[in-house]
Amino acid sequence: MARAARRAHEAGKPVIAYKLGRSEIGQELAKSHTGAIAGSDAVVRRRFETPWVYQAYLEPHVAIAIPTIDGGLDVLASAQGPQYARSQLAEFFGIPVGRVYAGVFALGAMLAALAAVLIVPVELRRRRAMQRFWDRHCMGIRWRRRFPDAPKAELREFLTIFVDAFGYKLKRRTCFSPDDCVMDVYRAEYPSGSLADCMELETLGLSLEERYGIDFTALWRDDITLGELFEHSRARRV
Repeated sequence: MARAARRAHEAGKPVIAYKLGRSEIGQELAKSHTGAIAGSDAVVRRRFETPWVYQAYLEPHVAIAIPTIDGGLDVLASAQGPQYARSQLAEFFGIPVGRVYAGVFALGAMLAALAAVLIVPVELRRRRAMQRFWDRHCMGIRWRRRFPDAPKAELREFLTIFVDAFGYKLKRRTCFSPDDCVMDVYRAEYPSGSLADCMELETLGLSLEERYGIDFTALWRDDITLGELFEHSRARRV
């Protein structure tokens, strides 16, 4: 690209540098197929080595990180543990974990062969399915009506555990209602055609058990709601 730009300049032709990511619209465009290769103000080059493992990775171990206008970070990575990536990135960059979003765009060699026909359609379906939650106004009033005696701090803590388990930004916790089924959120996150999850339900169960002493497995039903889980958290608060 640099060589082509120099040749154009030498020939007296104008050279236009098109850069994305400064405005909110530009940041969204930068996440698209062509925008993702836009230049950056900071380029870091390092050589990394991974330990010898039995898997033969077909896809490279790479990530795309896009700073957001609220001082946060959106990251897409070839990993299966976005929850851990969020906490480590937040600690490394010194920003609140609630402002970090970590998503997954590859889950092993099998997906690399199917990427063109599978990953993109599934991601579009996922975004459409999740949009019904993201388009909502703040659900705080529904939580207060359902639990009028619950301190706001308790509600926030519970919803933070939930969004952390799914790897959502902290601001998303107000998008969920006490009447939302956990599996409805899960199915929206992983629509038909998805091949693997990132252990969101397992992470949620472990977090609830650690914080409240809840036996998530014993309570589990496919139609269990966030409101029901919060009731159990209040009864078993430790």
